[in-house]
Amino acid sequence: MSDIIRIVRKARKDQTGFADSTFVAQKGFYTYEGEGKYKGKLTKEPGAQVVIFNVGKGAKPLRIFRKHIMELSVFICKVMKQEKVITDFYEDGLQMEPSHIVGWYDTPDKNRKPLTTRLK
Repeated sequence: MSDIIRIVRKARKDQTGFADSTFVAQKGFYTYEGEGKYKGKLTKEPGAQVVIFNVGKGAKPLRIFRKHIMELSVFICKVMKQEKVITDFYEDGLQMEPSHIVGWYDTPDKNRKPLTTRLK
């Protein structure tokens, strides 16, 4: 948990000048989709939810806020070596659009590239 807190606070401070954020620790289970001996295995892993409100002195226009959050999602995915980071945007407690999934895929030349998609 301390890694995600450090990463998010520094990134938000760099993006907006403010490190305001909330963290919820959780334990999750997922089926490993990669290759190798763990393919298809149910894996237990500690996880976190990061909540960032676009309010107060650090508030940005929605277009910039979204850009910042998607950049942060890609950065978390890369630094924390996560297969996926799911990002949701809410307004007044209602989800504004389908979830964004940020992940990484391997290109034929073995370079990892960011992949962003939306759930329907």
